[in-house]
Amino acid sequence: MIAMNWFILQLTNSALWIGIMNVAIVLPGVLLFLFGDSIDRHSKRRLLVAVEFSQLVIVVMLIGLVALHIKLPGIYVGLVFVAALFGSLAYPIQDTLVPLLVEPKTAPRVSESQ
Repeated sequence: MIAMNWFILQLTNSALWIGIMNVAIVLPGVLLFLFGDSIDRHSKRRLLVAVEFSQLVIVVMLIGLVALHIKLPGIYVGLVFVAALFGSLAYPIQDTLVPLLVEPKTAPRVSESQ
C-alpha cells in the first residue's frame, strides 16, 4: 500500500490520484459481503488456490508495468483494486477452511472445588 501510494505520487504528483489509489486498496474489503454466497457454494480449496494465483498474476503484471516505465495511473489503480479484491477474498476462504484442518478441543473441566 505504501509503495503503490509512493509510486503514484511520483508518477502523477497529485493528491487526487493518491486518494483514488487508497479507495482502490480499501474498497474490496468493504465489498466482501457480496461474495459470501459464492464462497459457500464452491470448493474452498480450489477457490483459495485460484484467488492466490490470480493475485500473484496481478502483482507480476504490476511489476512488469513499472519495469516497462508505463505511465498510466488508471491502469495501476485498476490492477491494485483487482489484487486487493483477490487478497481480501483469501481471508474468508481461509476462515472457512480452518475448522476442517484443526481438531476441535474440548475445554478442560473445572472442578467444583476450585
